[in-house]
Amino acid sequence: MLKRLLKNILILNTQLEVNKVVDQLLEPEGVKILSFVNAHAVNLMFNNEEFRRYILSSDFLLRDGIGVKIAMKSYGLSSGLNMNGTDFIPTLLSSIKRKRLAVFGTDSKRLKFAVDKLRDKNLVCSRDGFGDFGDYIVLCEKYRPEVILLGMGMPKQEKIAALLKEELTHSCLIINGGAIIDFMSGEIDRAPEFVRSLSLEWFWRLLMEPKRLWRRYLIGNAIFLLRLIIYRRDLD
Repeated sequence: MLKRLLKNILILNTQLEVNKVVDQLLEPEGVKILSFVNAHAVNLMFNNEEFRRYILSSDFLLRDGIGVKIAMKSYGLSSGLNMNGTDFIPTLLSSIKRKRLAVFGTDSKRLKFAVDKLRDKNLVCSRDGFGDFGDYIVLCEKYRPEVILLGMGMPKQEKIAALLKEELTHSCLIINGGAIIDFMSGEIDRAPEFVRSLSLEWFWRLLMEPKRLWRRYLIGNAIFLLRLIIYRRDLD
């Protein structure tokens, strides 16, 4: 199960390959889903069968973080570039030109700040991350966005993405963006560049939001590493 997930990750080794994928993502045939695999996603996959089904059915999977790099190397798989959503999604959005954009996620305050920073985009609709599925489908059917950015966190965003894919009839890209809208709002600071270069942004986020993230990073990372040892011989 773990090896199956890791083998589905799209490996990108050069900026040229990244550029080609950006072009591919922004000209989808039908509804396509972009998701990111980090250590937290791997842990959720083991604990949540529904999430496992949704993440494995994503059309594009990219590696996010050093944990998954370690996992891939342990299986003898190439890990490629670190394609974390916090860096890649803004790059992707910078290339959408006048495509219709929808932004769904986070709370109303942070969403408003993020929307204010997207004034140069063709933003056609937005909604906080606490609505029912029906709220998002109504907006998408009305405005027919060509790019839909979800920032609801795992596993809710992956479920919403899968349900949208079932219902929408126009071609579009759905991005599972995690905390990206929070970062875009300016309410949460990115780690300094030297911290990111050491693959310690997770630790920075823990320091910024210890009450919310301590279980995910302290306990979750330990469980993730233990699973790598246990499932090292997983060959399915």
